Amino acid sequence: MNHSPARLAHFQQELDRFILMLRDSNSATAMLAQWMNISCADHAAEIVAVERSVGYRAASDIGRLARLQVQAEDAIQYRRVWLMYKGRIVSDAENWYVPARLSPDMRRQLTQSAIPFGTVIGPLAPTRETLSSERLWPGPVQSSTGRLPAHVLRHRALVRNADGCPVSEVQELYTRNILLGERCCQAGLTLPTGQAVYGYRR
Repeated sequence: MNHSPARLAHFQQELDRFILMLRDSNSATAMLAQWMNISCADHAAEIVAVERSVGYRAASDIGRLARLQVQAEDAIQYRRVWLMYKGRIVSDAENWYVPARLSPDMRRQLTQSAIPFGTVIGPLAPTRETLSSERLWPGPVQSSTGRLPAHVLRHRALVRNADGCPVSEVQELYTRNILLGERCCQAGLTLPTGQAVYGYRR
């Protein structure tokens, strides 16, 4: 969908605001639900998580092991979900977490359901430290078209419990649906056919 210059300028302002809110938030899940509720004027909106991948996976770099304060890659569990709003993808979230620092019930939920990580670990009173925030859309001035790309932001953060111990490193890829508001239901990114959907409310 092509957008007018004025509309693209508005999207850039919204992305700036989204990034600031995300940096200030201790739960990306709660912040995303709040954002979509406000931007779409739907205070009963439901966020839905769709499981993509669960299991052990190489930490991929020594830096991640050091940030999570573990010695071996097999101490880390990998999880990936899509977060959905009204059937549209708003975030592709990857998570490398340390199961030994979570309760048995939290570990069960993370391996046997698609409940978002932030919701599961809420009782730990987690905090987030931003590691990087990369804009994937250059904005209306540098963009050669009037279209938004599929993904507009890549955000990485380290999640700690109330004692300051790291429990997870996350990478969140946010889609253009965070900027489209009510229009995301007509022009948003949707699931591939056959994906299972799991719902939850805040």
